[in-house]
Amino acid sequence: IVLRQELHFWHAMYILSIFIFSLNENMMDIFYLNAELSSIFSTFPKMFWMLISLCLCVVVFQNFTDQKRKFPTLFKIQNLFIKISISVLILVFLAAIFIDFRHSLFYLLRLFVDILCVVGSIILFYCCVFCSLKKDLKCIAFFISTAFLIAAFINYILDANFRINL
Repeated sequence: IVLRQELHFWHAMYILSIFIFSLNENMMDIFYLNAELSSIFSTFPKMFWMLISLCLCVVVFQNFTDQKRKFPTLFKIQNLFIKISISVLILVFLAAIFIDFRHSLFYLLRLFVDILCVVGSIILFYCCVFCSLKKDLKCIAFFISTAFLIAAFINYILDANFRINL
């Protein structure tokens, strides 16, 4: 399987976003980053980093499986999710800088990020299953390689927000 150069870039960004999320989640950022960077990263809610990771995972999925050509309707749905997510991420970014985290607007944005993480995970899971059932070999390979990661995403979201464990 020949991968395009663009895929390598998005995959590297995806891995970096998971790394940042893991540092933030395990509060290890204070050990590995200097004080200024650590305070910047901790300003943003954990789900902010998870939504970035999820969006990048969808982009990797789209590029690896050639969704635009093979499954254009699913590609449009995924792109809509990414556009909405990026808009919300920009709002959360601005809110984290300019608004006190105890403000109700910030809480509302965090809730919307949580909902987007759940919806995005469902969309990605559905697309993986649908394309795999259509016997697309790249989709099957992607699904097998990320099935546990998607399950971990969903389990974390449910546990962190609703105290439900799978």
